[in-house]
Formats: sequence, C-alpha cells, structure tokens
Amino acid sequence: MNDDIGEISQRVGWNMRQAYWDKLEQEILSKDYDNTLIVLTEISERICMFVPNRFDLHKELDEAIDIDLIKQMLKHDAVDFTVIYKLIHFIITQLKQFDCIEDEPYYEIWREQVERRLKADTPEIHKILPKFFKECFYRIEKVDYNIKLFRESEMYKNMKEK
Repeated sequence: MNDDIGEISQRVGWNMRQAYWDKLEQEILSKDYDNTLIVLTEISERICMFVPNRFDLHKELDEAIDIDLIKQMLKHDAVDFTVIYKLIHFIITQLKQFDCIEDEPYYEIWREQVERRLKADTPEIHKILPKFFKECFYRIEKVDYNIKLFRESEMYKNMKEK
C-alpha cells in the first residue's frame, strides 16, 4: 500500500513539474515573460548559494544574468539571440564549475544541444528556454545534494575540527 502511495506521489510530482514547464512554454509563446524572469533570478540566486561568501562571484553573476537588460529586451520585443546565447553559455559554465568532474561531458553535450537549437534558422525560444531551465534546476539540485553529502561526511567534520 505504501509503495502505491509513494509511486502515485512521484507521478503527481512529475506531472506537476511538467505542467509548470509546459505553462512556461505557453507563456513565452504568448510573450508573457514574468515567470521566465523569475526563473532566471532563482537560477542566479541558487548558484550564489553554492558560494555564500564569494561576493565577487555574486557580482559577476548579477552582471552576466542582467535581469533588467533581459526584461527590457523582452518588453520591447527586441530579443538579441547573441545575448541569450551568452547568457546560456555563462550559466552552463558556472554550473559545470560547481559540479563534479565526472559530469563534464554531460555539460558539453548539453551546451552543444542548446547551441544547435539557438543557431537554427528560426530558433524556437519558447521551447529552448523551458528545456534549458529544467536542466538547470536538475543540475542545481544535483550540486546541492552533493554539497549536503559532503557536509555530512567524516572528511568535512575532520576539516572543521582542524
């Protein structure tokens, strides 16, 4: 019985997350970018949480993920794909730096896939961004989990004692 409830709960959770990304896709398609900007802000904030005392990196993130500039571009329907490309490239690079070395090939595959979609004759930004954001959050959660495991490790406890 508990296994059934757990499985149902997982499916409901997955369906809710998928519905969120589908909704975001529809919003971008209809030029409603409020949630897109919220997602970008959250990605920036979550990356900053990896290094809470590195204010130099926080500043670098704020400059690279310039929400005000992106908001103005979107508001005036003047999306510059060069800016979007640089933004995506920057975020992937930042996440790659915080993740484990064994996942580096996945980051390069991810980068190539996004670049290929952006360089299409007519990039479907409404499809590209939700997929990109979804992968960002997967990667952020993975790094968060690894940090948590490290903080619970004997090695970390020994380092703190010294």
